[in-house]
Amino acid sequence: MIPKRQCKTYERNNESGSVLILTVVSMFALVLMVGLAIDIGHFYLVKTELQDAADAAALAAAKDLNGTKEGITGARNRAMEVMNKYEFNKTDVAIPSANILFSININSTTRELISPMSYSAAYSYEETASASAPPIRFVQVTTPQYPIPVFFAYTLGKTTNKSATATAGLSVNSNVLCNFEPLSAVKCDPGASGCSLNVELPCTPTDPTCPYTTQYCAGCRYVIKGQPSGPGSTISPGNWQALEAGGTGADPYRDALAGGVKGCTSCLQVKTGNMRGPTAAGLNVRLGIYDPPLAPSFSTQFPPDENVKQNVNNATYEQGLTGPRTIDNFLAPTIGFPGVAHRRVLEIPMIEQSAYPNGSGSNACIPLTNPRWGKFLLVKEVPKTGPPGGCLPGECEGDITAEYVGPATAPAGGGYVQGGGASTSVVTIVLYK
Repeated sequence: MIPKRQCKTYERNNESGSVLILTVVSMFALVLMVGLAIDIGHFYLVKTELQDAADAAALAAAKDLNGTKEGITGARNRAMEVMNKYEFNKTDVAIPSANILFSININSTTRELISPMSYSAAYSYEETASASAPPIRFVQVTTPQYPIPVFFAYTLGKTTNKSATATAGLSVNSNVLCNFEPLSAVKCDPGASGCSLNVELPCTPTDPTCPYTTQYCAGCRYVIKGQPSGPGSTISPGNWQALEAGGTGADPYRDALAGGVKGCTSCLQVKTGNMRGPTAAGLNVRLGIYDPPLAPSFSTQFPPDENVKQNVNNATYEQGLTGPRTIDNFLAPTIGFPGVAHRRVLEIPMIEQSAYPNGSGSNACIPLTNPRWGKFLLVKEVPKTGPPGGCLPGECEGDITAEYVGPATAPAGGGYVQGGGASTSVVTIVLYK
C-alpha cells in the first residue's frame, strides 16, 4: 500500500510528463504551421513575380502586332527579351519561343499547329501565324515551369513547379485618337505616277535596291516635314504636314511635339503654316536640346531620350540602349536627367497624298479611317536656321530628318465613343488575361 503523500507525488510526476508531451507536440505543430505559412507566402510571391514577367512580355509583344510577318517575328523577339526576375528579383525569367503563341480570337482553346490557319479559335506558333499574319490580334506568353524550393512543408516535396500565362492584344478599333504627335508623313497614292518622296541626300538604305524615293523603306532617311509640296505636287496651300494639337497658336503645337497631344479627337486636323521655330523647339528636347522658352527645367515634363547620339541609324541607336555602349552608338543627355528610352522614336500617321484636305483652315481634317501608322527615328537636331544661299532637304529650317523604322500598330492611345463616328485603324494594346 502506497502512503497518501507518496501517491500525490506520483500523480504530480505523471502530470508533468503529460504537459511536456503536450508542449512538444504543440511546438511542433506551431513550427509546422509557421513553416507552411512561409512556404505558401513564398509560392504566392514567386507566382506574382512570374505573372508580372508574363504580363510584361505579352504587352511588349502585342505592340509589334501589325498584320505583317515581320510584326509576328518582332513580337516573338520582344517577348523573349528578359524583362523581369523572380525569386526576390535574383533570377531572370527567360521565355522560350515555344511558349509564345498567336491567335485571331482571344478565347481560343486549341494550342497546336494548324496549317493553313483558319478563322477558328486556335493559338498557333510563329511559323504558322506568320503565314496568315493580317488577322492576328492576340499573343499569349507562358513562362517555363520553374522549380521553387520548399523550405518547411516537406510533405509537398523538395520543390514545387510554378508558371504563369498572360494574353495581350489589340483593342477593338477606335473612333477617336488620343495622345499622338502632331505630325504626318505623306505617302504616295497607290499607282500614282511621278510621285517622289523627300529624301535626305545622300541616303544609304539597308537594301541598295530599295525604291526609297517612291515608298517608305526601313533603313532609309526621309524629310517628313520639309517641302510644302509633299510627294509630286502641292498637298494644299500652306500645308507643311503639321497637325493641330488641341489649341490655337504655336505654343500648344510646340508642347505637343515635346510631349504628345493631351486629349482626343475624331479627326486629324491640318495645321497650316510652316511652324519652323516651334517644330525645332518642340522636337529637339527629345535629343536633350532645350531652347527658350523650353529651358532644361522642363526636362521632367518633357524628358530627353536616354540615347541622344545623332546621325546614327536605328540599329546603332538600339545597340546604344541595350549595350555595350561606345562613343559611336551612345550619348547620354547632358542636362542631368537620365532620359527615357525611345522618346525620339515617333509614331505618326502616314497619309496618302489625295487624303489631305484640298483647302486650308481649322475645319479641314483627315478622317481617321485613312492613315496607316509608321515609326520614325529622329536622326538629328531639327535646324533652327537654314544655311545661307539655299539648302538641301534636311538642312532647311524646320526640316525633320527621320529614319523609317517600320509600321506601327497604333499611336499612343485611342478609344471608342458611342456615336463618335466610323471605326478606324487605330487600336490600343490591352492586357486581357
